[in-house]
Amino acid sequence: MRPVIRIGLVVIVVSLIVWYYQRSKQNGPATELLNIRMEAAPNNLNPFLTSSGYSSHIAALIFQTLGITDPQSYALKPALVKAIPAVRPVTEGAHQGERAYDFEINGAATWENGTSVTAEDFVFTMKLIFHQGLPDTYRKYFEYVSGVEVDPANARKFTVFMRQYYILTLEALCTTPIYPRYNYDSLGRMTNIPLADLLDPEKGKAFAESENGKAFAEVFTSPKFASDPQYITGSGPYRIKSMNGDQGLVLVKKKGWWGNQEVSSNPLLAAYPEQLVFKFVKDETAAQNLLQTGDLDIATDISPALFKAMQQDTHFTRLYDFKTGWVPRYGRILINLRQPDSNLLADVRVRKALAYAIDYDYLLNTVQQGYAKPIAGPIHPSKAYYAKDLSPYTYNPTEAKRLLSEAGWADTDQDGILDKVINGRRVPLSLKLLTSTGTPVSEMTAESIKDKARQIQIEIVLDPQEISTIIKNIGAGNFQLANSAAVNQIGLDELTQPFHSTSAMNRGRYQNPQLDSIIDAIRTTENEPVRNALYVKAQHIIHDDVPVVFLYAAERRYIISKKLDYVLTADGLGFYEQLFHRKAENLK
Repeated sequence: MRPVIRIGLVVIVVSLIVWYYQRSKQNGPATELLNIRMEAAPNNLNPFLTSSGYSSHIAALIFQTLGITDPQSYALKPALVKAIPAVRPVTEGAHQGERAYDFEINGAATWENGTSVTAEDFVFTMKLIFHQGLPDTYRKYFEYVSGVEVDPANARKFTVFMRQYYILTLEALCTTPIYPRYNYDSLGRMTNIPLADLLDPEKGKAFAESENGKAFAEVFTSPKFASDPQYITGSGPYRIKSMNGDQGLVLVKKKGWWGNQEVSSNPLLAAYPEQLVFKFVKDETAAQNLLQTGDLDIATDISPALFKAMQQDTHFTRLYDFKTGWVPRYGRILINLRQPDSNLLADVRVRKALAYAIDYDYLLNTVQQGYAKPIAGPIHPSKAYYAKDLSPYTYNPTEAKRLLSEAGWADTDQDGILDKVINGRRVPLSLKLLTSTGTPVSEMTAESIKDKARQIQIEIVLDPQEISTIIKNIGAGNFQLANSAAVNQIGLDELTQPFHSTSAMNRGRYQNPQLDSIIDAIRTTENEPVRNALYVKAQHIIHDDVPVVFLYAAERRYIISKKLDYVLTADGLGFYEQLFHRKAENLK
């Protein structure tokens, strides 16, 4: 019997090798799972409703877009579509004089229920954008859309018409998540309303106020599409396996996902990991313990001091690569200019005094340990149109005191805090600062700001909150000052969202008509030198008005398992985990 057993074992082993080899050829190097640390849980996995970078990052693994940003060149590459189109001038017909973009969805692209992704799903997504009863997060990017035509002979072909040039037209069209109509409008409430009606402000308003419009908005914004795995679905490679509140989230690769067969012609459709395990670990000691035991494969933004300490520990350097890279984001103190108590901040001299009261050298060299550089405005220093002639604010308590005195602030009651009579009432110069709890960088930054402000007799009251709560309070305008990072685009910067007076995403409620007109001009200026000059003018206005105190532009810090092959990027959170795979020598 022993020879038979040996032969049987050999057959089994050979079969396993053949199976593994075939699997590797089909799907690339196999990776059972990746363990990824995130500081906070996503707040909403309905992409049009989220205000969290973590939520958007995870949703991008479930929902696809027409195109995808190449992680290295940052050029737009095809995802759902066969090719990224060039603009086509329209020379005749109803859209004569406009600009057209012709798309064709990949014939292999399917939804999770097996049906094809079609042009009607794109049209449905556009209807979501222009539904006036839904948040207008994406609407400003599509302001110049005049219509969408579906090819009657090919359900996957469509053309988008734009009335005029806009700096982010192609990026907006190619990077907006596409929704499956069958899932998000199962009752067909949006089916009979033409997109043309929603593009018309009056007809669009009428629909939003209609029974169908209200019913659809109520369902679309309901919790089931935000957090229920049964209802969250897209054409991307992953679906939700489990969500465990603030503890973690597991995504699993779909069986027979349509992109598998397209990887040879489009490597950016690769999805190597079978499972993505997101561990929501805010506490750095807990994250360090997981790294110590090898239970994390990817961790970003460990505090600079701990990052440097771990980088000097041979145990960690044996297990992990330590990398840094620039990202288009900046640290800031966001100022609310419309809160009831904002009269304390309405005077630009007070805002400038705050800017001069911050010890930037401490933030750059101690808090950030050199992984950051000073900035003078919202544009990253790597951009060609960064205002190099602007000098960032520096720590200057003498100038801060002068400005406050000039603005009429004095310590009349000798309690160590400046005060002033406003509307017949003497008020102290006391401001509340929202800051994240349990994050060393935020805590050190907030304490430094508080201490330095006290030296010029401004009281800063720290209000530590969870990140998710801070996001909600900023969105609702429930703050005076907020220690909150901001993220910009990889490509041309769209200043409308954070600074235009008409933007719902202008969280500081800042208004400046001159800046509004410059931002409007930037959006529609095709001539690069002219546009760059406008960007510089905008930066000067923002610098002089101080609606935000800009702290620094920080590098992202990565700790990644040495067992992995990967490409880092400045886009999003700094990596596309679906492209990570085990190195050949670690495939076991």
